[in-house]
Amino acid sequence: MIKTVLIFLATLIFTGCSATNVLKPEASHVRIVDEIFASQRCEYLGEVIGSEGKIYNAIFISNKDLTRGARSDMRNQTFDMGGNLIVTDFNALTYTSSTVYVGNAYHCPKVLNERMK
Repeated sequence: MIKTVLIFLATLIFTGCSATNVLKPEASHVRIVDEIFASQRCEYLGEVIGSEGKIYNAIFISNKDLTRGARSDMRNQTFDMGGNLIVTDFNALTYTSSTVYVGNAYHCPKVLNERMK
């Protein structure tokens, strides 16, 4: 009886172990770049910190999903702040239980393909 209950609880816990930060459809236009564009007149909105993974579920989530979740978290936050561009150096802070990205959120009137020199 106890063995059955433990198996049931373990199954219940581990089926919930997946990336939790899902990209909002309306945030899908938020771009992540490593440099701000020269011809932009972007308004700085603040720092964003995207993370994915918890101590109890990170070992069950692939690195790809941890990365995607952390980036989605940043993009969602930037959208919620009214932004459309994140400037980051693309270096993730990877811990044993999570992945973290740090960036700066901006609202730019128009996002161009020209990079700042």
